[in-house]
Amino acid sequence: MKGELKKNWRIGDKTILTATNRNGKAVKFHLHRIRERSGSNFRLNWTEPVKGVRPKDKGDVLFAQDWEAKNFIVAWENEENLISKKTSSVVTSLSESDVRDAEYARSLFPRFSDIPSFSELASFWIDQSQARTSPLVQEAFDRWYESGSLEEGLRTRSLENRKRIRHFVAKYAKDKVGFIKEDHIRPFVFLQGKSTSTHQSQLAQFKSFFSFCVDRGWCLQSPAAKIKKPKSDPKTIKYYRVSEVKEIMAVAKSYRGGILMPYLSLLFFCGVRPEEVHCGRYGRSANQDNLPLGWDNLHLDTESPMLVIEKTKGRSMRRIELEPNLVHILKLSRSQGHEVFPAKNGRRHFESIRGALGLDWIQDGARHTCLSAMYARDNEMSLDKISRIAGNSPIVLQRHYINPKMSKVDAISYFQIGLDWS
Repeated sequence: MKGELKKNWRIGDKTILTATNRNGKAVKFHLHRIRERSGSNFRLNWTEPVKGVRPKDKGDVLFAQDWEAKNFIVAWENEENLISKKTSSVVTSLSESDVRDAEYARSLFPRFSDIPSFSELASFWIDQSQARTSPLVQEAFDRWYESGSLEEGLRTRSLENRKRIRHFVAKYAKDKVGFIKEDHIRPFVFLQGKSTSTHQSQLAQFKSFFSFCVDRGWCLQSPAAKIKKPKSDPKTIKYYRVSEVKEIMAVAKSYRGGILMPYLSLLFFCGVRPEEVHCGRYGRSANQDNLPLGWDNLHLDTESPMLVIEKTKGRSMRRIELEPNLVHILKLSRSQGHEVFPAKNGRRHFESIRGALGLDWIQDGARHTCLSAMYARDNEMSLDKISRIAGNSPIVLQRHYINPKMSKVDAISYFQIGLDWS
């Protein structure tokens, strides 16, 4: 330290003492004699000579005696000297000003807190910068929905599924999509009172939406990425008893001359999906531009009668060899002038038949029953062959469609329904 203390101080007197900091720079300490304030008679202040002075670089301390101020400066200089000796020499492209700025940034954290690395700080800054320029949630959702129609070519049902997250979008419509966190999503995934399958469907839509946002550069990572798909116990695969199917087909045969016989017989004895027959002409908001299956899709007069489905869920043409009883029912319906699926009022006709039955309609029950009967009738019929008929993988068939409890006797009886009709 350089400089001496005055011998006889008067109020207003000052002196300058100089010390060296860790970088070898001289720092001037200004010691002032002040009026007594709470037992303090001297005020010491200083500013370190760095480019871009920050509050941390300034000091202002009160002392009772001048020698206390001198001891403070000596201790300060010794501490700076120790720091300079601990600092290792490294090759860096950073300027002295950059290093000082980095030291100041680190000093902003509480003394005993876990201080992040500068790479972590840089990543955080980039993330926040990206989030600030990201679109609003409503804008991002609109573009995702539009992309599904124009770019991805999704069908109506798949587009409608994207609206599953509409309540989330409504709540955070005016928030930047880059600021959305996992905690914002969870309440809209795990809806109270809903089944596990609903939770799984919700999560799938959120993952799809935020993957879209990541691909567009609106988020560094998806806030839904770490949410695990909830596990569910396997459900009992429900199917109709043979007696119930006979009742259903009998009512269908007697209703309006059998107008829905082709449709229901394809569901029960071919195992196709309903939408693969009516092609969207069933729902209340039916797409009138789509045409249901016609007789030209059914090759009934060949040696191996076959159904050819061009529009399938898997988007690949499927050829299905038809069972003898189904061929008989379809030929009978064709000779009576019925369409494969009515161009008008198909839904109303179906609801009328359901009402006349008095049975609980099982979701995908016709498909479950047909595929279970195929498996039970001939155990040597490989799952691969049934999967080609159904348009599903063998694993999906076993998990969701085939109930192994159906007996072989019932299966044989099942595929004899309608053979004696005239």
